[in-house]
Amino acid sequence: MSKSIKLFSLLTDENHLWFLESSSVKYFKNHELVFSPIESRELHILIRGHACYKVYEKKSILYKNIIKPGYVVGIDEFLGVKDRKGYIECRDDVVTLSIPYEKIEEKIQKDKDFAFDFYKAISILIAEQSTVEKSHSISLNKKLNESKTSIFLEFDKYLSDFSSKILSMHKAFNNKYSGHDYYHREYQECYQSLAALSNFCDKHIDNASRKIFSYEPSLHEYISAKLLPYFLLSDCASLCLSSMKYPADLFNLYKKIHNNKPSGYGIVGKMIDDFFLHTHTCRLVRLRSKIYAGLLQTKIKEDEKKNIALVSSFPPIEISLVTSRLKNQSQYYMTQYIEKKLLSIAKEYEFDVTLSNLLPRNMLRNIAVKCDLIVVPEEANYLDSFHFIELLNECYDALDINGELLIGIYQKNKKNMFFIDLILEWEIHYYSKIEILDNIAKSKFSTSKCTFFSNQNRYLFVNLIKEVG
Repeated sequence: MSKSIKLFSLLTDENHLWFLESSSVKYFKNHELVFSPIESRELHILIRGHACYKVYEKKSILYKNIIKPGYVVGIDEFLGVKDRKGYIECRDDVVTLSIPYEKIEEKIQKDKDFAFDFYKAISILIAEQSTVEKSHSISLNKKLNESKTSIFLEFDKYLSDFSSKILSMHKAFNNKYSGHDYYHREYQECYQSLAALSNFCDKHIDNASRKIFSYEPSLHEYISAKLLPYFLLSDCASLCLSSMKYPADLFNLYKKIHNNKPSGYGIVGKMIDDFFLHTHTCRLVRLRSKIYAGLLQTKIKEDEKKNIALVSSFPPIEISLVTSRLKNQSQYYMTQYIEKKLLSIAKEYEFDVTLSNLLPRNMLRNIAVKCDLIVVPEEANYLDSFHFIELLNECYDALDINGELLIGIYQKNKKNMFFIDLILEWEIHYYSKIEILDNIAKSKFSTSKCTFFSNQNRYLFVNLIKEVG
């Protein structure tokens, strides 16, 4: 099968050949069901023909788009996403290359190189296929009837008003000449705007409307761009906004955005969860947690207990996804984190942000007293050589003899180069192997105890061991 199929072009020749040998060709007639999220247990690659992806709600179509040859159906199963209600139906005669999930899962368990190669490939496919879904989706105005369209316009009005009010409040706080009374007035107006938004959602946006919104890809980016900053801040403000003068009422306001009813979870928060659940960013987070869980599992025997320190800029929920996938009962010490996107938002909105002490100097020593293994899934804010060497030395001092340090990185299709994943943005920062070795040589670690795990010259991660001095 030609590597013109996107999935195959992303795999190594060896793994491409395994897919061909393990798959079977299937033929479907016009209007025949290719995939059901409830019954199907196969990964399908469309080779010829066109199909239609449809989401139903009470026998009516909420969302649909056309998929073409090369599209891979059934990826969600490997990311733990089982709540989508999408069905694939043929628009004409369709030919697929199909492989049971069980075969892939068995291969992943036995072949670590295949696992990394496969997960990386489908993560790229998810991002690209989400773009296809957006370009072929039915527009919201065509899909919703007039009354529901007017509801969305009203929602947009309340949301825009709240956005402008919260920015005014930030400016008032950062203006040292404004005075407390002026700031307090801006805060009250912002909170009133939030209350209006919450009340509107409670009265007019029912469950059916939320579901329609959640399946409309063009709304994902729109809602995220307007509300994501505030929801990120609600979870992270106490960690990244280190100024002692930062007012508690502003932090409380962020909490009220997501939990906007005194009695409990507000509908605005539920809507945001719906939007994010169906974005490819959310799926990539689930995928990444699976990759790191697999990486850790190779270091720990099933019947072995270890105390592991995760030094990570992952959000806690993602760290918990990693640890929940492991089969043993090790104890994990989760460190504080910082969200890169949050920092850029904080700068844009003129927050008083201190970037120092994101990873406290004594943190590694404190947690490593109880730990057998320290895991650094990415370099976080230690991207320059000086801080990288400093971090290596901190880890070295904290570890016992023969303790291990893993620096997790992903593949890049460029020989002899590393790249380091930075949270949700998947931005690339890479070093050459020589530069990494030079930095390790300048640290307390020995390059003789440095292992680069690679797959056909595409390096995945580095393993350092503290040896006897």
